[in-house]
Amino acid sequence: MEQAHRLAVALLAALEYRRRTGQGQYIDQSQAESALHFLTPALLDYTVHGRSQERVGNADAHLAPHGVYPAAGQDCWLAIAVRTEAQWQALCEVMRCPDLGHDWRFATLAARLTHRETLDMIVAAWTREHSAQEAEAMLQARGVPASAVHNSQELYGDPQLTHRGHFVELPDPLHGTTTVEGSRFRLSRTPARVERAGPTLGRDNQYVLETILGYSPERIAALTDAGILR
Repeated sequence: MEQAHRLAVALLAALEYRRRTGQGQYIDQSQAESALHFLTPALLDYTVHGRSQERVGNADAHLAPHGVYPAAGQDCWLAIAVRTEAQWQALCEVMRCPDLGHDWRFATLAARLTHRETLDMIVAAWTREHSAQEAEAMLQARGVPASAVHNSQELYGDPQLTHRGHFVELPDPLHGTTTVEGSRFRLSRTPARVERAGPTLGRDNQYVLETILGYSPERIAALTDAGILR
């Protein structure tokens, strides 16, 4: 997505240049360089300390606990990200383990990072006792960042997505109707519209061959009879 944004800016700059001068431009944009800024912390870490970062999964160098924890039910999960000491104390209270907040192993962020594996097991033991939605509500009520991890069915019924009309039902020649995602953003004067589902195989053959490529009806018929077009 970031690369698309950068390409859009480059296109707009070229179009503005053409508007002012009447001349076009050739745009040379590399995918690697466009995304390299995402690695800035890793590049700086290597430049300053000579360290090459490794895979860390859900671990975070500045947040603890931080991860996706099992909830009650089959394949149900809850994401938790504790950023501040106040959030850590609130999490302990919600888990009904107030003494945990003063345990020397977890009293500071540095200590929690050092004993991350033990901490994750304690948090996971609590999340397993609750549904993801129940735990999410309890934690958010106390200001602890938490969110149930939704599957496809849950996303389809999500009240916020429903309110925004994100999922759009459209006619489909093969299945009667199909559901697609709408635009991610809303413009007040020129709202985006999704008017048809993705094309079925060969749906636009006639238009492409006749209108765009200029094939004659006889040539199109010959291609169809030969089994080349479907």
